[in-house]
Amino acid sequence: MKVHSIVAAALLILLTNGSFAQELPVSRVVLYTSGVGFFEHLGTVTGNASVPLSFPEEQVGDVLKSLILRDPQGSVGIVSYPSQEPLERSLARFGLDLSGPGGLAALLPQFRGAELTLETPEPVTGRLVGLDQRSEKTKTKTWLTLSTAEGLKVVALASVRGLRLLDPRLNQELAEGLLLLATAQENRKRTITAQFSGTGTRNIGIGYVAQAPVWKTTYRIDLSGSKPYLQAWAAVENTSEADWNQIRLSLVSGRQLPLPRAMMAKSLSADSGFEAMTDGTQAGEFFQFTLQTPLTLARHQSALIPLAAAEVTAQKVSVFNAAVDPVHPQNAVWITNTTGLRLPAGPVTVFDGGVYGGDSLTDTLMEKEKQLWAYAIDLAVKADLDASAGQTTTKISVVRGVLQTKKVAVWTQTYQFSNAAAEARTLVVEHPYRNDRTLIETPAPSERTPSFYRFSLSAPAGGRAVLTVKEEKVLLETQGLSGWKTEQFWALVQSSGPLGAKVKAALQRTAELKTKWERTVQEGESVLVETTEIEKGQERIRANLDAVGRDSTQGLVYLKRLLDSEVQLDGLKQKRDANRQAQAAAQRELEDYLGALTVE
Repeated sequence: MKVHSIVAAALLILLTNGSFAQELPVSRVVLYTSGVGFFEHLGTVTGNASVPLSFPEEQVGDVLKSLILRDPQGSVGIVSYPSQEPLERSLARFGLDLSGPGGLAALLPQFRGAELTLETPEPVTGRLVGLDQRSEKTKTKTWLTLSTAEGLKVVALASVRGLRLLDPRLNQELAEGLLLLATAQENRKRTITAQFSGTGTRNIGIGYVAQAPVWKTTYRIDLSGSKPYLQAWAAVENTSEADWNQIRLSLVSGRQLPLPRAMMAKSLSADSGFEAMTDGTQAGEFFQFTLQTPLTLARHQSALIPLAAAEVTAQKVSVFNAAVDPVHPQNAVWITNTTGLRLPAGPVTVFDGGVYGGDSLTDTLMEKEKQLWAYAIDLAVKADLDASAGQTTTKISVVRGVLQTKKVAVWTQTYQFSNAAAEARTLVVEHPYRNDRTLIETPAPSERTPSFYRFSLSAPAGGRAVLTVKEEKVLLETQGLSGWKTEQFWALVQSSGPLGAKVKAALQRTAELKTKWERTVQEGESVLVETTEIEKGQERIRANLDAVGRDSTQGLVYLKRLLDSEVQLDGLKQKRDANRQAQAAAQRELEDYLGALTVE
């Protein structure tokens, strides 16, 4: 069928069904900082209508799962879209394998048996027999074998400058496969067509969620006037394939992804289309800016849109943070958001004294929230730092036989500033906040953040300013007293530590009980030594007795000594038994005393 016949047949089908393809303009866009957008198309149609919408291939899935159609005076029909057959499956229909990286070396094995002409210094025509790999010195070369009218010929692949397939079918298949590859790379668009049925002219609407560039906020603050002046701008991109002509634009800020489909269902409930929100409104955790005048922005174009412009409460300061710069503070503005709007994060350009002062960066600034925007180095002010630390024992007590020592660690940080400028400086010192330390003998901070204390002080022109920050931390050390030696108790009693009278008396009593127990241990050790010496003497006596005989005069002497030593051993055994009882009693007395001992 010829081209004009195909077109005529298509027109005939449209006329028969009474359905006409009609584009619907974009009427409203809601962009989110999460990287998605809600898009609304509104317009009028007459009778049955088909509305096509074109999207990048990767957005089709999101559009289809969020698509909402509205035809209050008619009915919504089907939504058709092209199938997305994978390229590999399409290529598999061809006899030639074009899925790899390509190249002559990859294609040639698929042409075995085909008739072709190789463009070499001398053209060679024949049927391809095969390819061979040959190693020559340090290189491997590929050779082609062709069956020609003159017989088999071998041609080096490196000498081939071109190739012509003499089989029209192979040529056509190769061309179609390459065309499919080229089309797949270039044509990444998909068209979704929505059908509407009805009579007469009426309003319809289409809404959906799709990926969109993140809209960004930038700020300018001028410190020159009597009161600082802040401007907020939004950078918006129209990356779609449709022009935005007099659309309603809303910009929503928030860290999490909202539920735009719920918003769409609510806004599409009205016959007139989507109901716009007022300018600068809060919706749960999100804040929405809606332009008060329609916006026109051509496709693939960007625009800077003014969000807010107002005088704000702000103070110019020099903020010092030793971790940022240990020598100089930074010029900064301490701003309070009095605009009544929630300002998203973004870069800030500062103008001071009618000239460019520097750049800063703000986090999301909530309503009435206060933030420091540092934008340059204040070279006129120089810092000198001094730090010291110490530790003191403040209390010693005993709780159920456990010695508790209370100590206080103190850290002192001194900040000294010299101001060489011709005007005074308001300094804000950021001192690290540690939740295990407490401020003592220190001026109250202006504010405390999760990371810093912020102290404010004034440095006169050509003068100096000093801030001393002292912090303390209470430390509690514990030691079980049952394992102490006597000399440890007496050393603590005689020390200059903060011992109360009751604690000192308890430690003395504990030392006495410890001494009593240690004496029983020493006595037991003496009995054991004496017993060991007598047993060794018995071994010598028995050896001598065996040498001289038991009936000899000397043997009788040795025998008497052996009997006397046995009597001594019996006496030592009684001593050892008594000592064990005394030792156990002394240990029980010490443990019972310590277990019940609690004094401060």
